[in-house]
Amino acid sequence: DWSSDVCSSDLWPGDPARGAAIVGGRLICAGQVFETDRPAWHSRTLEPAAVAELNSFAWLDDLEAQGDEPARRRARDLIADWLERAPDWHPVAWAPHVVGQRVANWLTHAAFLARGRTDELGPRILASLTRQATHLGRTLGSGAEGVSRLLAIKGLLYASLCGVGGARRAAKALRRLDRKSTRLNSSHIT
Repeated sequence: DWSSDVCSSDLWPGDPARGAAIVGGRLICAGQVFETDRPAWHSRTLEPAAVAELNSFAWLDDLEAQGDEPARRRARDLIADWLERAPDWHPVAWAPHVVGQRVANWLTHAAFLARGRTDELGPRILASLTRQATHLGRTLGSGAEGVSRLLAIKGLLYASLCGVGGARRAAKALRRLDRKSTRLNSSHIT
């Protein structure tokens, strides 16, 4: 069972009504509407904010808040579609802060997404998480500063602490977090 190898905690529950809309085929990201049968993960006609929100998988909170089997199926179908059609590098979808959010969201919802030991999607998710954690480890310092950098660090920490990526990556993420908090603290000292 791949979900037993990862962390899962729902600190900020989603919106069940939005989850029901996603199950019904409608997902709104940054004001743009997506049909959830086959979303345009990287369409050039989309605003970058919509691509970032769609590819962050933050809306998994809403599907889990819906909490029923159709919501689980829709979540799994969307991840499977992403793995099939959108796993390659894209400047927005693979920006460190978006990858960090995606990794954290997939791991946070692992128990909701999992189907047991015979789950064929689980190993694909785990392989992708490993690839994404590797990417985060390489690009952590190249993303935007501020909240974006913290989101990237969060993803790397989640991956490392949940057994995806190892202790070396966790140490790197913790060093970055320490430097970031030191800079924030020193900028607030008067």
